[in-house]
Amino acid sequence: MKKSRKAALIVSAALIVLGGVLFVSAAAFTGFDFSVLEMSSLTRKEYEVNGSFKDISIDAKDCAVRLRYSEDGKCRVVCGENENITHTVEVKDNVLNITRNDSRKWYMKNWKSIPAIAEIQLSSTTHSNCPNKTVCLQ
Repeated sequence: MKKSRKAALIVSAALIVLGGVLFVSAAAFTGFDFSVLEMSSLTRKEYEVNGSFKDISIDAKDCAVRLRYSEDGKCRVVCGENENITHTVEVKDNVLNITRNDSRKWYMKNWKSIPAIAEIQLSSTTHSNCPNKTVCLQ
């Protein structure tokens, strides 16, 4: 066997062993509980919005927002949350402020992206000058 081929096999075997050691180390760090890596266990949380507003401010990374009219006429924000990701919803200075509070560890924030906001349900009186039940934005 040539020296270069032998060296390549040794290096590749060493990298495979190193990958295995890193995997076992990461698994030991989580206590071999792989359920902590799963982020799909979000629960639906509704925030009732009290007060009127003209603008919407959303402070969240990778924010997916859907605007629609509420069926019961109440204005609310519907979010997906778990124990580490919560939201703060408040009306201040005529602005609806939605803030995502993410208390996950730094290495978990880049693991899997979670949609920040599911939808904002507007009451018909909030934007009563919009025709045909469409959401008007300026």
